[in-house]
Amino acid sequence: MPALCADVLLLISDQISPTDRASLRAACKAFDLIVSPSFFQSTPIILDLPPILDNPAHLDVESYSGWSQFGQHLVIRCLGGYEWENAFDGINTPLSQFLTSLKELHSIHWTIHEDDLEWTYPIIQGALLSFTKLRSLSLARHAKARYDPHAFTELWPVLSERGMHLTSLEVPTPDTALLDYLASYSTLESLTFSAAEDKRNVLADRFFADILPRHAGTLSSLICSAKLPIRQYRQIPAPNSNWALSARNAAAISSLTNLKTLEMTVPHRDPVNGVSLLMSTVTTHLPSLREFAALGSAYRYQRFSCVIVSDDPHRGKTFRHQRAVEAAMRNYASVNEGDPEVTRLVESHRARIAVRRKTSLTEMK
Repeated sequence: MPALCADVLLLISDQISPTDRASLRAACKAFDLIVSPSFFQSTPIILDLPPILDNPAHLDVESYSGWSQFGQHLVIRCLGGYEWENAFDGINTPLSQFLTSLKELHSIHWTIHEDDLEWTYPIIQGALLSFTKLRSLSLARHAKARYDPHAFTELWPVLSERGMHLTSLEVPTPDTALLDYLASYSTLESLTFSAAEDKRNVLADRFFADILPRHAGTLSSLICSAKLPIRQYRQIPAPNSNWALSARNAAAISSLTNLKTLEMTVPHRDPVNGVSLLMSTVTTHLPSLREFAALGSAYRYQRFSCVIVSDDPHRGKTFRHQRAVEAAMRNYASVNEGDPEVTRLVESHRARIAVRRKTSLTEMK
């Protein structure tokens, strides 16, 4: 009978909100013992450094014992600001101890801000190597932040050496070290990044020729946004990015037959043929695809390719790229009117672009 009661409580716990789950834990000690694992496993740990910098006692490991024992999800929301540049001595040890106590972590979502305290990065990266159960890592750049593409260069070879094979990965932009890491295994399920052109296109060519085929059997989500160099914004038309869909990499995309989500940049110099190639590729070769979007090119240091309004000339031109893609999508839908698969994908495209626009406006405020 006690075992049955515990099973019933766990079933109830799985069906209610985190707030109600917390109330259930507070009912009595027996309920707390039964429900606590489910509560801490499903409730993310929020690391917001400014309040902690004001009072390091917030990082007392004892106060986080439930998350240390059961917590699986860490959200790094903010890592301080310029006013705390000299706070290293007071926070270094408590922050490191707190992070390394989280032995059950499965996922980390880290939003990178422009005024993050740089000395926090080595602390977090060092702790990250102790998370042996880590499977999902998201390094998301805030819309107003610039990102050093080499900030995590030293992390990837260590992950590879330790056999820490992530199944879900989001990075602001790839580098050689990251591609080396992705070449070391073949079980990636989700990949999100924005890539700027490198001088010899070595990274893009290697990614489509070697990395994607390696993970073709498991990859279910690919979001690849191509960035153009700012220096080419001046009156010279920028060439198409090698990270955008083209005849040279369409075969690699076609091989991802288990893909359920795809967002791919369309060449900005020929959006009509780019959209046509993208749509024919996904309708012919990707039978499992459910979520889809065609992206316009963005300029380097911009996170989003579909900004609605802006005084920034680069952002304004970026939006024109996306508008050209939208026009090409409408034209393709009109020509293929009556094809239910095309209709479904166009509707998915519109919905995902709407979400991107809403997010971009929110972050730029």
